[in-house]
Amino acid sequence: METLTALIILTAIVLFCFFIAAIYIYSKARKTLPDSTSSLSEKITDNTDYWKVVKGVVTESKLDYKDSKGLFSKTKRVYRAHFSYEYYAYDKKYTHSSLLLTWTSSKEIASNYVNNYPLGCEVVVRFHPEHPESSVMEVVTSR
Repeated sequence: METLTALIILTAIVLFCFFIAAIYIYSKARKTLPDSTSSLSEKITDNTDYWKVVKGVVTESKLDYKDSKGLFSKTKRVYRAHFSYEYYAYDKKYTHSSLLLTWTSSKEIASNYVNNYPLGCEVVVRFHPEHPESSVMEVVTSR
């Protein structure tokens, strides 16, 4: 009985040591990994106040849909607005795609976005001065 108790205690100590070692190794490895918040895309979109502003044109404006099955519900159709636009930065033409809405069960809400940004619509585009391929489409300025 004493041998069994000693064996259980020894096993618990060994497991505890492995657990502590694993935490130590994880924390050391974590420090050597690049900071996930310092990715280029996050650095680029961190502050758009100094981004350059140009006019752009909507080249695609459509309503995307798919059938989605919920955990406890029947299959239903969900929608989102999808856009492409082009703009010039430093005498070069850029094209960008944008999703202005996550999936929604309301076709009306998604359609309103598409209707607000029709094909050929002029929009305000902000682009990063050092990475002109990174841009955001702002608001409709004319139709």
